[in-house]
Amino acid sequence: MAVFKYITRGTQSVQGKQKVYFCAHPDDYEKYFDTVSSEILDTLAKENNRNCVFYYLEDANAERDQDFMFSLREMNLLVMPVTSKLLTTANPALDIEFKLAIENSIPVLPLMMESGLEDVFNAKCGDLHFLDPNSHDATAISYEEKLTKYLTSILVGEELAEKIRAAFDAYIFLSYRKKDRQYAKALMHLIHKNDFCRDIAIWYDEFLSPGDNFNDSIKEALEKSKLFALAVTPNLVQEENYVMTSEYPMAKDAKKPILPAEFVETDKKMLSEKYKDIPECVKSADEASLTKVLEAALENIALRENDNDPQHNFFIGLAYLGGIDVEKDISRALELIEASANMGLPEAMEKMVSICRNGEAGGRNYIKAVEWQRKLVAYRKKVYLEKQDEDSAVCYFNDIWHLGDYVYELRRLDEAEAVYTEMLSVSIQIHDRFGENWSRRCLSVSYDNLGDICKSRCKLQAAEDYCRKSLDIDEQLASETGAVLARRDLSVSYNKLGDICKVRGNIDEAEDYYRKGLDIREQLANETGAVLARRDLSISYNNLGDICKVRGNIDEAEDYYRKGLDIAEQQASETGMVEARRALSISYNKLGDICDSRGNIDEAEDYYRKGLDIDEQLASETGTVHARRNLSISYEKLGDICDSRGNIDEAEDYYRKSIDIDEQLASETGTVEARRDLSVSYNKLGDICKARGKLDDAEDYYRKGLGIREQHASETGTVPARRALSISYDKLGGICLSRGKLDMAEDYYRKGFDICEQLASETGTVEARRDLSVSYGKLGDICKSRGKLDEAEDYYRKGLDIREQLASETGTVEARSDLSISYNKLGDICYSRGNVDEAEEYYRKSLDIDEQLASETGTAEARRDLSTSYNNLGDICKARGNIDEAEEYYRKSLDIDEQLASETGTVEARRDLSVSYG
Repeated sequence: MAVFKYITRGTQSVQGKQKVYFCAHPDDYEKYFDTVSSEILDTLAKENNRNCVFYYLEDANAERDQDFMFSLREMNLLVMPVTSKLLTTANPALDIEFKLAIENSIPVLPLMMESGLEDVFNAKCGDLHFLDPNSHDATAISYEEKLTKYLTSILVGEELAEKIRAAFDAYIFLSYRKKDRQYAKALMHLIHKNDFCRDIAIWYDEFLSPGDNFNDSIKEALEKSKLFALAVTPNLVQEENYVMTSEYPMAKDAKKPILPAEFVETDKKMLSEKYKDIPECVKSADEASLTKVLEAALENIALRENDNDPQHNFFIGLAYLGGIDVEKDISRALELIEASANMGLPEAMEKMVSICRNGEAGGRNYIKAVEWQRKLVAYRKKVYLEKQDEDSAVCYFNDIWHLGDYVYELRRLDEAEAVYTEMLSVSIQIHDRFGENWSRRCLSVSYDNLGDICKSRCKLQAAEDYCRKSLDIDEQLASETGAVLARRDLSVSYNKLGDICKVRGNIDEAEDYYRKGLDIREQLANETGAVLARRDLSISYNNLGDICKVRGNIDEAEDYYRKGLDIAEQQASETGMVEARRALSISYNKLGDICDSRGNIDEAEDYYRKGLDIDEQLASETGTVHARRNLSISYEKLGDICDSRGNIDEAEDYYRKSIDIDEQLASETGTVEARRDLSVSYNKLGDICKARGKLDDAEDYYRKGLGIREQHASETGTVPARRALSISYDKLGGICLSRGKLDMAEDYYRKGFDICEQLASETGTVEARRDLSVSYGKLGDICKSRGKLDEAEDYYRKGLDIREQLASETGTVEARSDLSISYNKLGDICYSRGNVDEAEEYYRKSLDIDEQLASETGTAEARRDLSTSYNNLGDICKARGNIDEAEEYYRKSLDIDEQLASETGTVEARRDLSVSYG
């Protein structure tokens, strides 16, 4: 049987306090109870020394019986730590307690203890809003502020409770056996069905916890009560009990009128013997008789003098909403509170927002919450314009901020932008008037919110402008105050601007911002050692690793990624949380990319498989968009490894798993990211089809990818979007070239070339320059196919210049392989012209590289390139009449081609083998 226990702050009596219940997966009790209960109690204590009773179960695995269910219905709030275990395994917290709370309009406060669970949470819990204790968005309203606002909007503090109690006309003392609690509740409802009793409170000994001074509380309650109501059942007479020995005698001694209401037929003789001079019982079903007794007992007491006073009605409404000395009556509470709000009472408007957002009156209505928040903002504005003081300014600003966030949650971007624009205007006025640090942070937050709106619409210049204004303020506040929060705000601003610069291809500027953010985060991690600070630091390490990788500084990139990995491994081990494990998977993938770029295929695969193991677990546990997207990326990376080894069937299997996820996500979300991922998957499968000689299928996939990328480039204009579009043009150009459609191929290649030339000029990154060298090669191929050798040579030499620089700068497998290809292409031009010596010189340069790469990597691609070099040198020897030497090269080429044809079975490999046989 489930047994309740409780804690409260200090040694105060629990009588009359609001009730909070810890609703958690049994396995999460030990991990989160102390933290969550302390946080709730401490947060309330900071608000005028408020308190509550925090209930939990002695045995979280105990059976939930009817008595437990009755007690749970009395709670004012359920606090629910959300974890993957809660959402993905059968447990009484979600299956019984949460369900009962929703059915009975008891507010539930979900605390998102693990990131990445948002989608599965929404699937299991509906549109219930949650708070994220791990949120690190410095520009949003802080978690602490949100928690305080939520708790104070739901739980009535002692000061307010006293005001509520003072609003009642009179009290009735309700006496009953604990086992008859359902009848006590029924009696309360019967009393309040009489409209003249609406403002009559009912005191009863709440369901757990008499406390040390219980007798004193009973005596005090009886003294102020005008009537002693008794729920009569056989339980009153079957054994000695507290009602018989204490409560009833006290009522008689105090000469209180007594109203016995009989709910279950009870032996009247025994009742008279045990309860001296008890009046005749009124049958609970006889509502008319009950009303008469009440009227007689409460004559001239039930006044109802304040029906037109919004403050009075608001207090009575709160009483019925929270069960403060009355039974909970949601419909009556809502009627009274909404009437008070419509009469212009700001506290009632705030409560209506809370009711609509938190479901305190049965079901959440976020649109209606926005309507009430707008009315509240209008009221705050009026007060601010009248008073022009600091308190009214803070209230006005905060309520506009909340309104903007509520609208943004509904993804009504135009409305959100309008609200945030008003918020900015107000923050400027406030700052001009008061000039305090808090008012400057208001400005920073306003600029940042508008920046987020612009970024979500891909208006990067406008987003950058707002972010820079926010940054200016954050830099000042961090310099002047040195506070941890101010410095962290500054690091977030640096990172946001770094992200914008990176997307625009401004790599130097992006790096500068990332390094500034890193400096701060290293300091904060050293000072605080907090999980959040270390996670911020790992993000900065990864950002700088990305910058180094874009520049081809592979060693430096690896160093940053390994620092990020160290933190990710620690946090995954320490917390086991979804976000920590996800960060670890990302680190594994980044280091896999480094190994892949160096040709260390086995090591790359090892990292990718570690990432895949985590991503498969997280996708299975949570089913979130993030988790499924990461799983898709892991499948794609392992597909690339298989493709590099020539394992086409296995590569296709991974790519198809990836595309299944990408199609689902693109359909579900329609986001730019999801559509971009889908275009990548289309291209990967197109490559597989092309390798198998299925050009129609390949073209179909490439065209699907092109359609997405043209739209994406048009919508955003970002560097990644334009680069992706150039790749699609290149792939379709390759299909046309394979079919001998030179004009169409050239048209695609020139479209891709125009983009690559622009990006190389704008960014100067290794990636952009390499793309340009590829485009030069493609256009050279077209010219060569048309017999325009001079023009082809010109393009090849331009590509060679870039590739020699990149191979010297980076030394990566990709850069050296590209250089080998350029040497071969120029060798072909020389050979076509009969310049055998010059051709041999280029071919031997290519051979040196290919032998190194085949030895280092062993990939199918590297071995095929080596076979090509052997063939080319065989042709040179043959042209010179060195037949034996030519045969030696041809046989080396043949050995490789036979191996590749056997291993891969691709059209390309079989074609190469046929050439070698010829």
